[in-house]
Amino acid sequence: MTDNNVSEVSETSAVVNLNTCVTSTVKNSSGYLLFDLHLISIYMNNQLCYYHMISAMLDADKAAVKNQLKNHKALLKLIN
Repeated sequence: MTDNNVSEVSETSAVVNLNTCVTSTVKNSSGYLLFDLHLISIYMNNQLCYYHMISAMLDADKAAVKNQLKNHKALLKLIN
């Protein structure tokens, strides 16, 4: 009887560690500064995507980020 959950590579079994943390390999080629919640109104969409990709916004208060983005959207409507 064979077990379908065990993978073998030639004659050795593969070991997978699900608890391994890998540091991000995303390069900051655009020279973005560190994430600052108070500067969110001047960030471009590319910057926000970058900060989201590198998980820089995880430590920020979600309600504060949402409120800042809402205020920024309202300011953009006034300008346009």
